[in-house]
This record gives sequence, structure tokens and C-alpha cells, in this order.
Amino acid sequence: MADENKITVLRLDHPDAATLVGFRTLTTYNDPDLIRDSQDSHKPEPIQAHLLRDSDLCIAYSTDIQKGLESSVLARKELLHGENRLSPPKTNYLFKFLGYTFGGFNAMMWLAAIISFISYKPLGGPDPPIFALGVGLLLIIVIFISTLFYASVDYHASKIMQSIQSMVAHKALVVRDGIQLEVDATTLVPGDLVLLHMGQRVPADIRLVEVSSDLLFDRSLLTGESKLVRGTTNPTDENGLESKNLALSSTFVVRGKAKGIVFQTGDHTIIGQIVQRSGKQKLSPTPIQKEINTFTIIISSLAFTFFTLSILAWACWIRISYPNYETAATAMVNALGCLTAFVPIGLPVCFALALSIIAQRMAERNVLVKNLSTIETLGCMSVLCSDKTGTLTMGKMQVCGTLFLDQSFDESIQDAKEDRLARLENVPSYQNIVDFATVCCDASFQPGNDNIPLADRPVNGDLTDTAVLLYSESYQQYSYPVKPHVLFSIAFNSKSKFMAKVISHPNGDVELLIKGAPDILVPLCIQVVDSKGEVTQISTKIDMVYDLQRKASSEGFRVLALCKRNLNQMELPIGDQESFEKLILNEMKELTLLGMLSIRDPPRKETRPTVEALRKAGIRVFMVTGDFELTAFAIAKQVGIVTTNQAYYVDDLPRLKKEYPLSNSLQPYDYRPKLNDPTRSIVLNGKDVPNLSDEDWNFIASFFSEMVFARTTPEQKLLIVEHLKCRGDNIVAVTGDGTNDAPALKAADIGVAMGNGTDVAKEAAAMILLDSDFSSLLVGIENGRLVFENLKKVIMYLMPAGSYGELMAIIATVFFGMQIPMTAFQQVVFCVFNDVVMSISLMYESAESNLMNRAPRNARTDHLADWKFFLQVYCYIGAMDWISAMTMWFMFMAENGLHFYDLMLVYDKWQDGWAGKSLETLNDLVLKGQGIYFVTMAICQFGTLMAVRNRTTSILESNPLWGPRKNLDSKPDAKLQVLFRTLTTYNTIEMKSKANDGNKPAPIKAHLLRENDLCIAFSTDIQNGLEAPAIARKEASHGFNVLTPAKTNYFMKFLGYTFGGFNSLMWLAAIISFISYEPLGGPGAAIFPLGVGILLIIVIFISTVFYAYVDYNASKIMQSIQGMVAQQALVIREGNETLIDAAKLVPGDVVLLSMGQRVPADIRLVEVSSDLLFDRSLLTGESKLVNGTTAPTDENALESKNLALSSTFVVRGKAKGVVFQTGDKTIIGQIVQMSGKQKTVATPIQRELNTFTIIISTLAFTFFIVSVLAWACWIRTSYPLYENAASAMVDALGCLTAFVPQGLPVCFALALTIIAKRMSDRNVLVKNLSTIETLGCMSVLCSDKTGTLTMGKMQVCNVMFVDQSLPEDENDSDAERSLRLNGFPGFKMVSNFSSICCDATFLPGNENLPIKDRPVNGDLTDSAILRFSEGYQKHIFDVKPKVIFSLAFNSKNKFMAKVVTKEDGDIEMLIKGAPDILMPSCTEAILSTGGSEDMEKVSSTVNDLQRKASSSGFRVLALCKKSLKGVALPTDNQDEFEKLIINEIKGLTLVGMLSIRDPPRKETLPTVNAMKKAGIRVFMVTGDFELTAFSIAKQVGIVTTENAYSIADLPQLKNDNPLSPNLKNFDYHPHPDDPVRAIVFNGKDLTNISEQDWDFIARFFSEMVFARTTPEQKLLIVEHLKCRGDNIVAVTGDGTNDAPALKAADIGVAMGNGTDVAKEAAAMILLDSDFSSLLVGIENGRLVFENLKKVIMYLMPAGSYGELMATVSTVFFGMQSPMTAFQQVLFCVTNDVFMSISLMYETAESNLMNKPPRNARTDHLADWKFFLQIYMFIGAMVWISAMGMWFMFMADNGLHFYDLMLVYDKWQDGWAGQSIDSLNNSVYIGDGVYYVTLAICQFGTLFAVRNRTSSIFESNPLWGPRKNLVIPISMAGSVLICILSLYLPFIENAFYTAPIPAKYWGIPFLLALGIIIMDEIRKALVRAFPKSFIAKMAW
Repeated sequence: MADENKITVLRLDHPDAATLVGFRTLTTYNDPDLIRDSQDSHKPEPIQAHLLRDSDLCIAYSTDIQKGLESSVLARKELLHGENRLSPPKTNYLFKFLGYTFGGFNAMMWLAAIISFISYKPLGGPDPPIFALGVGLLLIIVIFISTLFYASVDYHASKIMQSIQSMVAHKALVVRDGIQLEVDATTLVPGDLVLLHMGQRVPADIRLVEVSSDLLFDRSLLTGESKLVRGTTNPTDENGLESKNLALSSTFVVRGKAKGIVFQTGDHTIIGQIVQRSGKQKLSPTPIQKEINTFTIIISSLAFTFFTLSILAWACWIRISYPNYETAATAMVNALGCLTAFVPIGLPVCFALALSIIAQRMAERNVLVKNLSTIETLGCMSVLCSDKTGTLTMGKMQVCGTLFLDQSFDESIQDAKEDRLARLENVPSYQNIVDFATVCCDASFQPGNDNIPLADRPVNGDLTDTAVLLYSESYQQYSYPVKPHVLFSIAFNSKSKFMAKVISHPNGDVELLIKGAPDILVPLCIQVVDSKGEVTQISTKIDMVYDLQRKASSEGFRVLALCKRNLNQMELPIGDQESFEKLILNEMKELTLLGMLSIRDPPRKETRPTVEALRKAGIRVFMVTGDFELTAFAIAKQVGIVTTNQAYYVDDLPRLKKEYPLSNSLQPYDYRPKLNDPTRSIVLNGKDVPNLSDEDWNFIASFFSEMVFARTTPEQKLLIVEHLKCRGDNIVAVTGDGTNDAPALKAADIGVAMGNGTDVAKEAAAMILLDSDFSSLLVGIENGRLVFENLKKVIMYLMPAGSYGELMAIIATVFFGMQIPMTAFQQVVFCVFNDVVMSISLMYESAESNLMNRAPRNARTDHLADWKFFLQVYCYIGAMDWISAMTMWFMFMAENGLHFYDLMLVYDKWQDGWAGKSLETLNDLVLKGQGIYFVTMAICQFGTLMAVRNRTTSILESNPLWGPRKNLDSKPDAKLQVLFRTLTTYNTIEMKSKANDGNKPAPIKAHLLRENDLCIAFSTDIQNGLEAPAIARKEASHGFNVLTPAKTNYFMKFLGYTFGGFNSLMWLAAIISFISYEPLGGPGAAIFPLGVGILLIIVIFISTVFYAYVDYNASKIMQSIQGMVAQQALVIREGNETLIDAAKLVPGDVVLLSMGQRVPADIRLVEVSSDLLFDRSLLTGESKLVNGTTAPTDENALESKNLALSSTFVVRGKAKGVVFQTGDKTIIGQIVQMSGKQKTVATPIQRELNTFTIIISTLAFTFFIVSVLAWACWIRTSYPLYENAASAMVDALGCLTAFVPQGLPVCFALALTIIAKRMSDRNVLVKNLSTIETLGCMSVLCSDKTGTLTMGKMQVCNVMFVDQSLPEDENDSDAERSLRLNGFPGFKMVSNFSSICCDATFLPGNENLPIKDRPVNGDLTDSAILRFSEGYQKHIFDVKPKVIFSLAFNSKNKFMAKVVTKEDGDIEMLIKGAPDILMPSCTEAILSTGGSEDMEKVSSTVNDLQRKASSSGFRVLALCKKSLKGVALPTDNQDEFEKLIINEIKGLTLVGMLSIRDPPRKETLPTVNAMKKAGIRVFMVTGDFELTAFSIAKQVGIVTTENAYSIADLPQLKNDNPLSPNLKNFDYHPHPDDPVRAIVFNGKDLTNISEQDWDFIARFFSEMVFARTTPEQKLLIVEHLKCRGDNIVAVTGDGTNDAPALKAADIGVAMGNGTDVAKEAAAMILLDSDFSSLLVGIENGRLVFENLKKVIMYLMPAGSYGELMATVSTVFFGMQSPMTAFQQVLFCVTNDVFMSISLMYETAESNLMNKPPRNARTDHLADWKFFLQIYMFIGAMVWISAMGMWFMFMADNGLHFYDLMLVYDKWQDGWAGQSIDSLNNSVYIGDGVYYVTLAICQFGTLFAVRNRTSSIFESNPLWGPRKNLVIPISMAGSVLICILSLYLPFIENAFYTAPIPAKYWGIPFLLALGIIIMDEIRKALVRAFPKSFIAKMAW
């Protein structure tokens, strides 16, 4: 039946996917039966060599086991077999090229191009049409672009396993003619006798004939599995690739030696077959590719049909009926239009871009796709077959129970020592289980990690054995049995499901130990042992045993049975591996069951919600696992895969099939559950799968909606996938992380591998979840569905105009005898450029509705294009587009005398004289008409775009400029977290970030490698260094060891500066000005447009300088470190010490380091002197020196001491090491490169200005277009003499210059600069101007404690003993100190301890100063202890002991230690640290009297002392000691000494405790209170003990409640106060009317808090304290707070470790006395380190927003509205322009800027610190009330005033209202009885009147906007609290600008300005006063009626 199963797999397999994946596929298919039954040419060559006897092997390969090949045979074989090398996979480049060139629509384009060239020559005759040639060339360009696209897609799909194509050995040791020879490995031939030895790479596929007993191979390159394979001489499996008597090419000999015969070389080896098949492998088309292919065929068929009809129409009708109408060339060109019209030429490019954009989105969410077109496949997915371990579960197994027949014991890695000892002592069988687990386990701890807590130690081994190892080790540390000797082992494998070991005890007993699946082993047992050690027959207890297993399995535990058997009477075949294995298998009977272990792998927190989301999206999730059925079913229920209480099994199938028979008419796609079917579950065992018939599978697929497959093998998993794929229209996805998952991953429609999975799994998969987060799958599914939606919209957009509109133009020509409205050239241009550019916006569309609330697309029935699609294209949108374009064409022709019947059915009448026009005129009209048709089509596509954006939603609900469906086609770059500290943080914890983020630090593993592995990895030798060939090869591949400057794209920067903000519109206006001057201006062009253009260029230049200045300030990051590498290096090369240029170092070089040297590269240390010290301050910012070691001291490479990092210094000692990274790949190199790539994320104020810019630009461009259209469609024809094209463009230009406040960028920069200057005066330094306002938006402050909230001056305040506490003060007299020393012997011990166990020192030369004033080197805690001890040491005359070893304090251990030698020779260890860390290890405590007490008696007293001191805000330190007399000290080995100290932390004596106080700053409490009043929540984040942190938080006002909640209270609180499920992210914040609640966290709690917990915390608590936090946890806190409650989060800090959080925050605030690294990471620095200075920043941040709002409110009424209405009156009311474009630009850039400067100096109108911060999401710079104030109130008054003054002046000069309105082209000589010069002069002076009136009315605007509610009488600018003397100065300046612009002669001549009469200078002041009065009335009403409609409209 097993064979039938395999044949079924082949029968179901797709022919293109016959080779599933690399080695695993070869393994799966290398069964003899499979090879015999398969005719697949891609199948691997059968391997028989492993089955041959030695004699048969020699005959088959013409060789001899002793003498090898003879020379004659060797020569013959060399000719026959060729060289032993891997040749690249063969590629048929001709077929590839043809596919690229003629694929998709390219075939039609080639046809069209050929027709174009034929139409040119020969059909074109003697005077061929150049047009046809141009169209042909354009089509060739389009084909070239498409070819590149297809080649790019194919290139990305073909990069499979390229890295293994050259992996063969270079040399081989062979026996030939009886002589041993070392030969080139490429000369090996089948039959060669090869000798293998340790460390060698196997040079060919070899059958082993002699092996040493310890022979081991590493096959990981092929299999992806780290487990080593033992070599044998006999076959161990029928499948050659699983047999252990073969050594396969490219694998390694890890241990031992062997002799063997080569049976395959070169491409015939296994590795060769993989390489060749990877080249032959082809990807089956994905569902979206099939859709595109189908669409291509439909469109191409229609295009070719219309092309043929066009040719036939000409040949059979037109050519005969209208012989003079068109030649063959013309007919061919017209027919060509049918091809170019019907084909959406830009579709391939759009397809690629759409997929690329979605792929980028997915990559940002850690989902990597290897082939773009597979994205949409995930959207079609209807079934997900998920692996369990590591995918649905956490992949962190732990033994949770020890199960005996009579009782069970719960287990935890955190169990107390007492509990474990009790079990070992009280349960006789427990020791047996622990001993068994210790021996029968293949996992091992990585060396050098003994000091790490047991649960955190890194382990080599699989998950189950890792759990067993941790379990056994947790007991073995308390018991010390002698471990038995292991004689033989059988490793676990997925088929046998057990592992075995034969052991020999010290007493000579030999036992067989077996560990494995209970269902396999229990039936082989005859006895069972209970917990008391009593043995009974298992037959009488079998039900109890199975009940135990079932109970544990049903709770989700994996159960292991532990069995043994005595082998004392057996004769063991020691040394014969095969015989030993057979013996074990034969003796697996009559076993004794010792007990069982239950192991739990907890589900991931995100798994259940993810499964529920998948089900909601119509996706069924099935579990496929190797676990026992009950375990699998329990886990499936826990994660939501199964929702029923009971499940069916395979035995239920016959009954169910009878009860629910399937219809015989069902098709394969009908085999799926119906929507209204009840939910049914089934659990299948892997062994059942091969026995299921096709009918069974049909029933299962139809009847069950929930499935669990347990106890499955890789082959069975593959079979499951194949059966599901061919039923029910299923698109099947598979998740997995193991090598054995590879075949199923490859066979699935889409395989999804975990990022932490094996390379083989990732190679087989089509998609990788880089963060290994199961929930990331939802991202892929949603984006897969979105890409189909967007592609459908793109095609819907492309077709109406790009196909229908173009086609109808051709039909009009061919069948209706019209002149062609659109040429083939225009068709191609339209499709390739207009359509593609516009359709890009659709690719950025977000989902119209929730795509995850509906069923997946059915790839068989739901198509990209169906009849409804074509109906919409051709009968609705397309019809409207065509009718619009055709109407415009007819309209133009009619305006030029050619009416409908002059155009229809004309054919050959179109010649000279037709409709009374010359042929030249007729053809000219046709050309212009074609342009009109083209432009109309392009602009109508705007409507099409908006129409297809939404399939059902209204455009009013999906505005593209703002709101949830905003589409501005731009995304901010992801931010870089922080330089070195980020590298450190990301090497410690796995944070979510962009998958393809180039800034992500490269992982470092060199510190964890053993020395021999290091040498292998870098091809070097520790003693001899690199050889010359290796150096040359590495120099070529790695380049020089130098730091290259971070690359900057100056061209893109220049474009950003030049076209940023409003500059793009200004460029458009300037170009229009220059065009209006020349060529549109004609021979006598006016100088005016040229002057306006030059002025606009000047404005652009000023803005460009501003943008460059801002960017320059943001980019100055760490420029000083780019050249910091050493100059020379001492290396060992080829055994000789050589001094070389450091730039020539390569990875693998052995470098010698000595004192004073700068480290020249990143180096892994292999030999160190005992005194080796490094200075890493350049990188870390910390002055503390780091000692060097050879063993890793931390999993995080950047914290490990066995690395010497480039650019650091050797302070003392010497070392030898291996270079592992050079140049830009070093840590310092990554920092340099990252600093250059870093981009500043837009701040809230920048986002506001960007939005404002887009709104204004859109309005300006709209009015510009309307103005041009008004002239082109109406004024030009109705008033032909009114204005020419140049004048019209200048008028339209006024719409751009009017609407755009050109001075805004300058005002923005000035406003921020002025505020920054104010802040600088108050010691607040901002590094980027735009961050000022961010501080004003701040709603949460995460503050460090020490040095920020407190004074940073610690002092010992109490010395605490068990019996009493003694107060301490630095001002105590000598007498008081002497009294304590004499009265309390314990006090003297504490003082002596403190003076020794302290790393702080006084700076020399300050001995005359009081102790409290002496400067100290050291941290704050040690400084306090030093000052304390120094006050007593002058009264003590003891000889200080000698320190022989020190262990510095670190934030993980939380203690420091010193080992000292006393005068009497005794050796003591002194330890100082956190009481909660040290006191559990204490056994006695010293009293103040000098006596001692047993710790158990006084532990409660000690704890009370600590709690009391901590709750009073003191930091508490425990002082402990231990005698090491008699302990052997490794004084010359730093690593061993450190391990010894950590191991000896037990049996300590508590000498005493010190309470240390760091008093809060005086200003902290009022500052915190002021922040709370300002609506800012202040949270404390500190490393202190919880009680200390809570106490300080209460003292400084951060916490105002008497008590606080803890993490333990969360479950109850969540039950009592459930959150609404409708809350959005921004709703997670406390409401103003909520009671105040506080919570205190311990840092270790944070890793266990779920997303839902964070939501609750953010919503429920207004006061938070985070204690005992690490830098990584602080970063985590900031990230969680930022994404909830509309929080703008600020962080304060002063330490290097604060840098990641400072950089991650919305705004980081560093203290001036902090480290350089902290200040580099922060955006703002408090130079005086005064916490209260933060209030200055907050207030000024709020003020800058207020002032910017006032500046814009000032700029817009005149600078936008007043100017715009002047232009509108000209264009639409036929008036002369009241204000020229020059005056508009001048007004905005000079008058407005000059006046607005005064607003930048405004102080706050009211107390800004009494209201909540601005909500950056809802409170905008400009809203509807803002625009209402501008356009309906102040702007209206300003415009009416200016317009009234203009009409008044004109009336004074004889031109009344009706002489000015609707005049248009009547304005000429004689109008209103005046000459044209007189009329124009009146206009010039009138322009000046309008300009001056606007300028002076702005005085009124200025006073109106100064106050939003206050009266002018309360804010006098000349005196009082709101005094602002800049206002009168700016007013005078504005008037002066007006005078200069009107009276300077050169301006008069160039821009037609003129002086104005005196009275028109005076009246505007009254009008300005009127504006002030009107606004005062409005404000008075607002103040009097605050709830009125007027108040609600107030800005």
C-alpha cells in the first residue's frame, strides 16, 4: 500500500513540478518502485551502488579495492566521463530571447511595426509617408521596453540555488596502480579508489568500503539538517540518498577516515543533478498569470479580427468604390490602427508596477515574495495546511510533567530548588527518570554559557531534546551521579519515532535505553515501574498507561515514553555499527516502562486571532503535524482550527458515506463543504492517508470543513497537499519551517516558509515570513486580494479610452470615410505614457472595503475580465469617453467651417476646394483636430480614473486628498532606530521592521563559533594564517578594508530642493511666462512676461536655498567617524609575521594585537593575555573598559567580549584573532553607511504644511486649467480680438501666482528660527527646526529617573543591619563617625567592605577639598559609596587586602564582585548588588554587634528593611561576602575566574545593606504638575526596584494615587472593565472624566504583555511607572505607546543605553550632561540639564503652531483671495486686470513676508499650558473654519475694499462700471471716448491703486489675526504684556516696498507700474480700520455667546 501511495503522488503531480525541491525531492523520488514506474525525464538517475557487494562493485566499475584503477582503464574512463566538475545549467537563450521578444502583446506589436515599415517602403512609393516610419520606430521602442520587463521577471524567477554550482573539492587522495597520489579533484573518474579523512570535502559521490568506527559526515549543505550522519559499509536503506554507506559530493568529513570507490562524478553526482534540475525547473503559471494570458488572447484575437476586417474593407470595397481615397500604404496604416487601438500596450508595465508596489508593502511588513506573480495566489488561497511546531506554536518546548503509573508531577523550569530536591528525595523513581533523560538525549549546551540562567542557555539540538536537556539539567545540578558510558546510539527519525542508546554503568551493567512515542513503545513493554520503584506486569495496568497518555495528549502535551532493557547477557558487536543497530532493533521487546514525560509547546499568542481572521476571510486552516492525534486535536482546538467538541476519525468514514452519499454528477470542483453545512471536524492519522481511496478523499473534501492530520511523514504531507489541490477549486497554501516540509512547500500552490526555518524550506517556498510571525500571513493574503482588485481597476481604466476610444477613431475612418481623428502614433503615445502614468495612482489604492470579510477569489470562475467588465468598458465608460472626444472633434471642425455632412462619408472628396477650403487648410485642421481628440481623451481619463477607483463606494466617501482612502502616491521612508545602540538592541531582541530594509544590521555569528569552525568558515589556520592563493581570492571578492563615505544621490536631492513644496507650481508659472514672451509674444513681445518669469525664478531660488538649508541641518550625522580605521596591522600569513597596510586585510587574516593599537577590523579573538582591555568608547559612548576573552560572554555579538571591534583601542595586554568583517561590513562601517541612509521622517507640522500645499496647489492648478479652457473654448471665438495666446497665458498664470502664497516657505523657516532662538536663550537646543512644534503636540513623556527627575547626586543615608539601622550623613563630624566605628563592630566591616568593593576613585590633586566636594571618576552609586567609606577610612588603620580579580557591575547580573587576599592569607569574595538578586543566596547575616544570625530566622526582617527603604524612595544595596579558602583559583584565566565567581554565589554572608538616596530635583514636582495641567501624561521608566520607583514617582507627582495596580491585576481588571470591540487605535487613551489610576510594571513583565493587554493599559491607566527596565524594554514601551491613543511620545534620557528609545520616540530629549551617544540620538537637548526647561520647549512648540496658523491666516486673504479675484474678473468678466502677475508675486514675496515677520514675534494670546496638546490627527493647520474666515470674511472685505478703490479711481478718470464690465475686445482706441494710451495709463495706475489698497488693508488683517478671541484693546502692540514693536516697523516696511515698486523708473518701464494719486494712499487706512472693527465685533459676539453659531465658526 505504501508503494501505491507513492504512485498516487506521481499520478497527481503536475508535469512541470516533477522535481519538487533539491535534495529532499531526490530523496522522495529515489525509491526503486517510483523510478521504475515513472517516465519523467526529469527524474533523478537511479542509485544502485549502495546495494552492491564489494566484489560486484569492483566488477561494475573495473577497479580494485586495494590497488585502485589501472592507468589504461583510467585513460579510457577520462575520455568517457570527462572532468569531475559541475557545469552550469544549460539555458536555451534563443528560446528565451524569442519568448521575451514575442511574448504577451509583443507579437501584435511586431505585426504593427512590420506593417508600418511596409507602408513606408515599398508601399509608400517615391514619396513615402515619414509618419509610418515614425510609428514603426515607436512600436519597436515599446517592444524593447516590454522585452526588458519579461526578461526581468524571468531573471528573478530563475535565481535558484546558484550558490552551490561550484561546490566541489579541489584536491583528492586516491590509489591508482597501487600507489597513493594527491590529484586534482576534477580528474576523478568512476572507479577511482579515494581515501577520505577528517576536515575534507567529499570530491565525488563515493560508495564506502572501509570506515573507521568514529566516521561522521556533515550533509547539511544538501539536507539542511545539522544532525551528523554516521558512515557505514553496509546499506542502511533501499533509498540510496538515505543510506549511510554513501559519501556524497560536497559534504564534509567531520570525524574519522574512510576508503571508498567513486561511482558518480560531475553533473551525475547528487549535487550535480540538483544544479542541472534547478536550471530546467519552470514555474507553473500562477492564477493571475493565467488571467493575464487569457485576457491577452481575447484582446489579441479581437485586434487581429478588426485588422483583418479593415484590410478586407479596403481591398473589397473602398479600393474599388473610392479609388482615389487611399493608397495601399494608407490603408495599411489605418488597419494598423486597429492593432494599436485594441491592444493596451502599457498593460505589462502596469502589471509589473502593481505587483512591485504591493510586494514593497508586504516587505515592509516582513513578508518576502520570491516571485511577484505569486502575490495574488495568496489572495486566492482557500485552504491553508499549516505545520504546528514553530508555526502555530512558539517552538519553545518545556517538560511540564513527569508521569508515573500511580501519580504525576507538574514541572517547570522555574521550580524552586527545594521542590526539586523534595522530589528526588521523596520519590524513589524520580532519580531514574532524571538519569535516563540526562543520558538518552542528543541535545547539548553551547559552551561558555554556564553563567547564564538555565532557561536562557543556548542549546544545540532539536526542540524535544532541548526540553529534555533543560529538564534533566535542572535536577542534575542538585545530584551528582556518575554518568554511564554510551556504547552505541540510534538517532531519532520521523519513521521509527524513537531514539535508543546502549550504555555501560560503572558497575559493568549494560542497558538499552529507548525514548519515543508511547503508541510505538508501550506495546513492546512487559513491565512498568511506578513512582515508588515497584515493578508490575504492564498487561494488568495497560489501560492506566493509555489513560495517562490520552489525558496528557488531550490537553495539548507531547508525550514521550521512557523505556529500558537489561543487555547483560548479550554479546555486543562493539565496532560493527551495522550489526549493533540490527541487534538493538531485534532486542526492542520485553521492555520496562520507567515513566513518561509530558512536553508542551505553547501556541503563539497571535495564532488564535489569526486563525479566526482566516476563517472570517473564507479560508479553511488544516493542521498537518507529526504529533499524536489527541495532542494535535487539543492544540487545534486551542488555536481555533477546530471549533467542535468532538471529531470524526477514519473509522467513521464508511458509516458517514452511507448516511450522506455524494451525488454522482459532482465535478472535482464541487468537492467542498457548502456554506450552510454544519461545521464538522475529522482527525486523520498519517498511516491512514495512503489507504484512502479517491472516493474517500472526495467525501472528506465535501463533508469536513475542519481537518487535523497527525503522525504524518513528509511523503504523507505531500500526498495530502496533492489531494486537496485537485478538489473543490482549492488554492492550497502550505506553511512549514523544516527541511522535511520542502516537498509539500514546493507542491503547494503557494508555499510559505518561516524566516527562522531551514534554508531548504525557504528555497522551496514561494513566500517567506521573515519575522516568523504566523499573523504576518494575513498581510500577504490581504495584499494578494488587493492586487487583484487594483489590477482589475487598472485594466478597467486602460480600456475605455486606450482601446474603445482609439478603435472608434479608426472605424470612423475606415467605414465612414472620415478623416482620422487620432493617429496610430498618438494611440501608442497615449497607451504607453498617458495611461501608464495615470494608472500608477491606482496601484497605490487601498482596499475599498474590508477584503478580509469575504470569501477568496475562485480562480476558476472569478476572472479579471468577464462580460460585465466588457459591458462597462464598451457600453458605458468607453461610450462616454468616445462620445466626448468625438464631440469635441466635431465642435472644432464646425468652428472652422466643416460641419457634420462635410466630414461624414467624404472618402476621396477630401481634396483642394472641398467645403470651400484649400487642401493645406483642410489638412491643417485635421492635425489640430487630432490633437483635440487626443487631449480630450487624456482629460476624460481623469473622470474614468475617479469612476473606477470605487466599484460601489461614492467618491464623496473616498476622497483621494485626505481621509482613509487618501492616495497621494507617496510614502515616508522607514526610520532608522539608532546607530551602535540599535545594532546592539537588534542583536538582542527581534523587532518588526522592513524585510528588505537595507539599514538592518547584518547578523553576527562569529563570536559563537568554535575555533575549528571559525577556521573552516573563513578558510584559515590559527597558527599559519592565510595562504597566498586564498588572500588573492579574498582580496578580489571583499575589496579593501576601508570605510567608503555614505552615498548621497545629489541629483535627487537637487530635484527635491528645486521642485519641492510650491516650487513645482512656480516652475510652471515661470515657464508659461517665458513662453508668453517668446514664441507666443510675437515680433513686438512685451517685456512684462519676461520680467514676471525672472521674478519667479528668483522666488524659486530662495525657496530652494531654504529647503537645502533644512536638509543640510538634518543630515549632519556622525561625519567625524568616516575615516577611523587603523593604518597598519601585524598579521600571520603563510606562517610568517608580516606588517601590512590595514587596508589590505581580508576576512580570515590572523591578526596580532598589542597595547596602544587601534583595532584594524572586526576580529574574533582566539588567544588573549590575562590583562587584555579594550576601550570601546568611540562606539558605545561608555568610558568603562572591556576585558577581552576567547569564549563568548553574550549571545548578542556586540556585547560579547571575545570580539575586538574595528576603530576601538587596545588599552592593555595583547591578543591574537581572526578577522571576520572588513571595511563597510564592520560595525563602524555599518554605522557610517546607516548614517548616510537615514532619512528624517516628516514631523506633524511638516505633514500639515504638506497637506496645505497639496490643497492650495490643487485649487491653483484647477483655476489655471479653467482659465485656459475659458479662453480656448469661449473667449477666443467669441472675442477674437480681446487677447492673443500670450495674453491668455499671462492671465491664466495669474491663477497660479494668485492662489499660491509664495512667501510661505520663507515665513515657515523664519517663524521656526525665531522660536528656536528663543528656546536657545533658555538653554533648549533643537537639532531640526521642524521638531519644535512636535514638542507642542507631545501628549506622553517617558522620563528617565536618575539625573533627569532626580539630582543625580547619590548619598548613603542608612547602614542597615538585621538588628538595627544606623543613619548616615555626609556632614557628620569625625567624632560621630568614630563613635559608630567603636560602638558597632559591624559598622567597621561595612566601611571596609565599601572601600574595597567600589570601582569609583577620586580625581588626584583634590585631597584638600571636603569629601563631599571632591570630583570622582565612576558611576553615581559607586561615587556615593566611595564618599561614604572615605569618611571612615581615616579612622581605620587596617591593611587593605589585595584585589586579585574584579567582576564589573552590569544591568543583567545586577551585582559586582571582587576577590581579595587578606593579610592572614585568607581569600574572600565580596559581592555588592541588588538585594532581590543576592539575598536568596545568603545563609547568614552579620549583626551590628559583629555577631551573626542564621538567615532563615531573619529573612523576613531583612525583606521588611528592604521594602521600607525602597518604599521611601531609597535605592538599596546588599553587601555580601564568602570565604574562598581552599578553592583553586584560575588566576591566569579570566573566563574561568568569572565562571567560578558565578558558581560560588551561594552560601553567602550578608554583611549589611546600604540605603542610598538620589533626591528629586526641586523643580521636578512643579514641572510635572505643570505638564499634567497642560494635558501631558508623564510616565517614569527606570532600572530601579519597583518600590523605589513608585516612591520617587509619588514624590515628584508622576503618581498621585495612594496605591498602584500591578501586572497581576490585569486579568481581573479586563474582566471588570471590558473594552468595546469597536475601538480604534486612537481611542486607546483615558477619558478626561475617568478616575485617576496608576500601574507599576517590572521590566520582565513586558515580554508577556499581549497587544490586547497594551490596548487595555493605554485606555485604562493615566499614570504608569516602569521599573527594572532594560534599554530593549524601554524601546518596546515607546513603540507600544506611540501606536495608541493618538500619542505623540517624547522620551528623556542621558545615558548611552537610552539612545534607541530617544531615536524611536516622536521626539527624544537628551540632558546636556548626558553621553554624546544620547545627545546624537535625541532631537532636542536641554543644555542646562534642567528638567523644567522642558516646559519652555513645550510652550514654544505650541506657540509656533499658533503663530504659523496666524501667519497663514494673514497671508491668504490678500495674498490668495484678493489676487485671485483680480484674475477672475479679467478672465470671466472681461475687465482689465486690476493687478498684474508681477504685483501678485511681489506682494507675496515682499509685502506679505515683511509684515508676517511681526506675527512670528507674537507671544501667547492666552496661557497655552492650560489646555491639552494639539491632536496631530484631528487638529489641523487649516480646516473649514479657517477657509471660511479667509474667503467669506476677511478675504471678502479685503477684496471688496481693493476692488472698490479700483472702480473709484476708474470712475474718477471717466470710466464707470459698465465701461469696465464685459468689455473684452472693445478695449481699444475710442472706447469711452478715450485714446488707447489714455485707457492703458488708467489701467497701469489702477493696478497700483489695487496693489496699495491690498497692502494697507493687510494692516487691518494683521491686527485681526493677532488675536483669535481677545480684543485689540487687551493686546496693544506698543506697550503692555503683548507688546510687539516689530509690528509698526513691518508696517512701515510694507509701505516703503509699495513706494519703491510704484516709483522706481526701471520697474515702471519693465512692469508697467505708475505712481498713484495721494488720496488713494489715505483711504485704504480707513478701510483697514473697518476690517479691524468688523473683526472686533465678531470676536465680541464669540466671547459673549460662546455656544452660538458664530462661535462654532470661529477659527
